[in-house]
Amino acid sequence: MNEITITNVTLPVFYNGDVYCAADPFYHADRTVDFDILIYVLEGVIYVTEGETDYSVGEGELLFLKHGVHHYGKYEIPKGTRWYFIHFGTDDDIKGFSEYGTPDKEKLYVNIPKYTKGLSGSDTEWQIADFIAYANSTDKMRSWNVNIRLSQLLSEMAFSCSSTALTLPIKICRYLDSHYREDFSVKKLEKEFYLSYKYMAACFKKEIGCSMQQYHTIIRLTEAARLLRSTLLPINEIARRVGYEDSLYFSKRFSGRYKTSPSAFRKTARHY
Repeated sequence: MNEITITNVTLPVFYNGDVYCAADPFYHADRTVDFDILIYVLEGVIYVTEGETDYSVGEGELLFLKHGVHHYGKYEIPKGTRWYFIHFGTDDDIKGFSEYGTPDKEKLYVNIPKYTKGLSGSDTEWQIADFIAYANSTDKMRSWNVNIRLSQLLSEMAFSCSSTALTLPIKICRYLDSHYREDFSVKKLEKEFYLSYKYMAACFKKEIGCSMQQYHTIIRLTEAARLLRSTLLPINEIARRVGYEDSLYFSKRFSGRYKTSPSAFRKTARHY
């Protein structure tokens, strides 16, 4: 509930962040804000309620609070509690770029784990500390680099903080990314994941927004487009490299996606 989503087509925006230590007991602020919040507790405990859910965030625990949701404190946060916080913005509604960017149907999403335990002394703790230090540094390039580093930090958390972060559809994406040269095979997928294709297809469509076979085709054709732009390989060789033995069928599929033939697409490279 109230998870924060990041995408592959836009960077999160850093607002502010630091490390604080409670000089006296206090209650979490009663507020509804227009930015997302990362809280990581080093010592003590932070009590905060988001909507109707109570959280007790202790040492080595990480919590994200979502923008637009009421946050407040029911219980007193003890003196001496130390924590990192990061305030940042995400743009869930951005549209895909048209001519030179990523088409809408290739926009991917991943949720950051809402609440994670057991991070004391972990790489995640070190990465948060490193980011906070950089975000408050006097580096002349900080304003250019801070959002990139924030994106890297949040992405690492989304895919590494919790084993549950790697959802079934994301695992399937990774498998297809590594096997796009092979023909799409229902039997291989069922054997790999020990699940029925019907179940996997429903999960995948819901989270990724297209079928597994469509995703497989997108990966193939995206790689073909890259090879057309960046090499002088013959079209039939490119077709073979991305898994199509029939170059005419490849051209048909490529034209269906890019609305132009492979040879015509290659010529567009001059319009960089």
